[in-house]
Amino acid sequence: MNKFAGVSARVLIILLLGLALPASAQDVEHKLSAATDGQRPADANTETQQFAGPIKLFDNLYYIGTSFVSAYLLVTSDGLIMIDALYEGYTAEALDAIRDLGFDPADIRYLLVTHGHQDHAGGIDEVRNVSGAKVAMSAADWTLAGLMPELTYTDGDALALGDTKIHFFVTPGHTKGVLSMQFTVRDGTTNHQAFLFGGHNVTSNNTEDFAALISSVQKLQGSLSNIEVNLTSHPWAALIFQRAELLSARKPGEPHPFVDGADFTAFLAERLESSRQSLAKLGSSQ
Repeated sequence: MNKFAGVSARVLIILLLGLALPASAQDVEHKLSAATDGQRPADANTETQQFAGPIKLFDNLYYIGTSFVSAYLLVTSDGLIMIDALYEGYTAEALDAIRDLGFDPADIRYLLVTHGHQDHAGGIDEVRNVSGAKVAMSAADWTLAGLMPELTYTDGDALALGDTKIHFFVTPGHTKGVLSMQFTVRDGTTNHQAFLFGGHNVTSNNTEDFAALISSVQKLQGSLSNIEVNLTSHPWAALIFQRAELLSARKPGEPHPFVDGADFTAFLAERLESSRQSLAKLGSSQ
């Protein structure tokens, strides 16, 4: 997996981009930098990964994934939406986490799968069996997962369920059909726009994959606005656990640690620069 630049580097990118970093965000960045010693955490080890959920991120969004792979529960006024199904061996724990939160997995109306790798798609049947949920992926990743397509979303599509609407973006690079998503999260009476990058890095040595990710990031930079919450398909990339720890200690009136629009902009800039550097190295070695 690709490593990410440190928290302090993100602040530098924010300044170079001319973005304002409010005092509250500066405080969050300072705490994150101290918690990570100025660096993004190393990629989690798949051999030692543990179930990490459930963690309440917002009033309508919960983390129900492992220390290595993200999965989310989005609560709507007309049922539940689960995002990613984890490895088959961890899916039962995610379903138990939903029960621990006071919800019934039978109320999962949709299972949205960011891409077809087994750590995200392996538990599809288990979720479907307990809920009858409709399962959605991009066309390319239904093929990658070796499954018969059920619901297929493409760039610009949207899903509405109760009071929630999800907008889909196909962002190839990690796989050919990564499905990324934009939706609203709630903190009390305040709404924020969240974006889940369904595959934020390249795990191959193929130049076309890096070129695809570069194009995907540039598309997002040109089309997204007012994104305040960064979510990713692997938790370390968005500092999920570090921000969740700050959230658990949050006092009334303090900023929400996950609400950081400048950091999302800097995150995309990091992904673009890192991919360009990797592509240049691959090109020079051929």
